[in-house]
Amino acid sequence: MMYIKPAAEGELKKGWARLYRTMIPKKGEHNKCKAKAVGLATLMILMQNRTSRSRNGSVISKTKFWS
Repeated sequence: MMYIKPAAEGELKKGWARLYRTMIPKKGEHNKCKAKAVGLATLMILMQNRTSRSRNGSVISKTKFWS
């Protein structure tokens, strides 16, 4: 069971920043870029769903998680 400590939230934000950067395509790699971004986004969402439950079973509120 994975658990996000507050320290890891900064890493998550960095991950999203990187994701948004990959979504801006360079000439000629639009589709590859898009696929990569979609894959990353899906992965992020899956990760978030898996990690939004803390050890004691209480669910971290989505707003707090993404703020």
